[in-house]
Amino acid sequence: MGKTRFIALGLLWGCSVGPKYHEPKIETARDYKNAEGSVDAEDPSYISLSSWWKQFEDPVLDQIVDQAIQKNYNLLIAFERIKQVRAYYNIKTSNLFPTLDFNGTFSRYATSQNLFDSPFLGPRVQNLFQLGFDVQWEIDLFGRLRNLKNAALMDLFATKEDFQSLYITILADVARNYTLYRAFEKKLNNLKKQVQVRTLINELNLSLAKSGLESWEKYYTTRAEIRAIEAKIPQLEMQVQYANNRIAILIGEQPENFTLKGEGEILAAKGRVPLGLPSDLLRRRPDIRQKERELAAATHRTAAAVADFFPTFSLSGSYGWEASRFYKWFRPQSSYWDITPGLTLPLINFGRIQAQVDLKYAEQKELFYDYQNVVLQALEEVENNLFTYLQQQVKITTLDLEVHDFFESYQLALSRFQSGLSPLSEALLQEWYYLGSEYEWIEANQVLSEGLIAIYKSLGGDWECSSTP
Repeated sequence: MGKTRFIALGLLWGCSVGPKYHEPKIETARDYKNAEGSVDAEDPSYISLSSWWKQFEDPVLDQIVDQAIQKNYNLLIAFERIKQVRAYYNIKTSNLFPTLDFNGTFSRYATSQNLFDSPFLGPRVQNLFQLGFDVQWEIDLFGRLRNLKNAALMDLFATKEDFQSLYITILADVARNYTLYRAFEKKLNNLKKQVQVRTLINELNLSLAKSGLESWEKYYTTRAEIRAIEAKIPQLEMQVQYANNRIAILIGEQPENFTLKGEGEILAAKGRVPLGLPSDLLRRRPDIRQKERELAAATHRTAAAVADFFPTFSLSGSYGWEASRFYKWFRPQSSYWDITPGLTLPLINFGRIQAQVDLKYAEQKELFYDYQNVVLQALEEVENNLFTYLQQQVKITTLDLEVHDFFESYQLALSRFQSGLSPLSEALLQEWYYLGSEYEWIEANQVLSEGLIAIYKSLGGDWECSSTP
């Protein structure tokens, strides 16, 4: 009979009411629509997503990325948020176990003078020495506390994924602003060279106009072109400064004290993008994993709300010693104890519990749809970034040929001028054409680099590799 009661109690302890969580299943395509250039981990051109920025082989970028990881304030804030949620989870876990409190008191008091002669109250001035332990325990028969604990655990996992998502975003922002800084620098230098070349052409046009060999219209047109180019320079100088200041903030530095040193190239890929499969994205993207954990937490909270329909059992008790004299404190006759089982059963609450359950069910359903929406948005983001990157590569191939042709034309014109076969103006004009095509090439490479960084960001990094605390 005793064993039967023990088994029955065990079954009750394992009982949990309400919905059970099952990870949502989403069918994805077998491959990306724009999967050209995808590689596997065995390919020598494979780039690990856990340290994708290292493929650019830029020591300055490596340095500022490392500094951002250590000093970015948004990351530090997110790190502390994880500590808060972990502490909350520990609180919910502790609710499953009994609480034991120690208390001790001493009081000295006097009774009313009118009661002094009462034989039941003893002397007028008395002492009370009290020492004991109090125990309280809510017996979680229907899983309310366990579901709240599990919900807090899922919140902790979701917060870690939020940290990882922020981590990926910040590193991508560092790389993007770094390549913007380098691209703006190159465009600025290109425009200054264009101004120099166009100024020499304008001086030749001025000489020809004064001598009557060329119209003044050509001189004024060339001068207007110079001013149009010069008008672009302040905007580029602002963009260079803005990119520098943005990097400073991302790495936890004051903009006034930070300047990128030296010259560098626009970031260019050294290997092919390791896309993997669309199904991998569900495990790799931290924002998707975060939504899935939030959905799990909402399911556990719904189950905890359903448990409010059922009785709540509790057990409390105390044990200690009381005496009016110190030397009598720990005698057997001074001990006291009590055990108090408790039962609370909801009877009339005018639909409050049902409304709470309905609320939790609606929140759970909202997060289910939110999870599916985030998955679709992630797939869209990867497809768009891949298509943009591939199209930009086609454009770069054409621009490479264009820049090469203009450079060869400029070299031939310069050679003819040096041999006395053509005027200086022809060589300067060809150089100006070359600089114009180079400017467009710089801009296209900037967009290509931004697109590559966007791909790595949208892929979400390796799920095995995480700096999450």
